[in-house]
Amino acid sequence: MSKRLYDILKSCKKEEEVKSEVAKFFKFKINADGLIDHYSENILWEFKLNKNFKNIGNMSAVIAQTMYYARFLKYGRTDKPLPRHILAIDKNEAFIFETATYKPYYTNDKYDWDRAASCPDPALVEAIKKSKHTSKIHVYDFSVLEDENNFIDMYHSCNGQLKLSFETDKKSINEDNFLEVYTYWNKLFGSYVKNGRKASEYFLADIECGKSALFGNEIAFRLDNGTLIPKQLPMKD
Repeated sequence: MSKRLYDILKSCKKEEEVKSEVAKFFKFKINADGLIDHYSENILWEFKLNKNFKNIGNMSAVIAQTMYYARFLKYGRTDKPLPRHILAIDKNEAFIFETATYKPYYTNDKYDWDRAASCPDPALVEAIKKSKHTSKIHVYDFSVLEDENNFIDMYHSCNGQLKLSFETDKKSINEDNFLEVYTYWNKLFGSYVKNGRKASEYFLADIECGKSALFGNEIAFRLDNGTLIPKQLPMKD
């Protein structure tokens, strides 16, 4: 019989131990590029040691911290897309929510985004605390077997969803991250659109509203001269 997550984590003395044990339990390799504890295209992870998420003030502070990462992924100089879910976990409990639920916060310029994520703007924390969404988030208590199992099922459900689903808040492309995003796009699709035209022409059509559309297993690109050109691209990408 496999060991319970609760039994594995209860002896952890440091946040890094929680991170290591959770990664081993769910069989993934930590991707801690930048300030994010662990990044995957479906889930952004935040690890704590013993935070007591059932305290709404503590939960709100952790959510506020993750908003800094969500904002960076949406607007910053990175090719990484914004994950559909955010998950916070410590040695005793965890919670998970859809990133887009808090879009009005991480896209709002009125908060102080120059602060360190670990010390988020108090106004942001307070706004999240008052949000009707925050009080509805379920905290999974690992000491309760049913809750632990429900959390594991929820994780697998969220992690197994199609990446970049249409419900996901799409990454904003701006002058700061344009080159990174194009490089990433070209790596995925450049070889599929070669026909004497530059890949950048297809990229510009793809990111402009109304200039690319899905037809069966093909993408039709409307280039600047009005020509409509279909291309077969790998649908999973």
